[in-house]
Amino acid sequence: METLREYSYRLQRIREIGGRVLADVDSRLNLQVTTRIWKIMRSGPE
Repeated sequence: METLREYSYRLQRIREIGGRVLADVDSRLNLQVTTRIWKIMRSGPE
């Protein structure tokens, strides 16, 4: 289980790397969809 500090660090890194403001609903949705697609593509065919 992640600690609050780890969670905060990860959110900060996402902001820094992605240049996105997580308060923006559209940016959050785009990030979620992109992350899911990346996970699916990374797992390869079953």
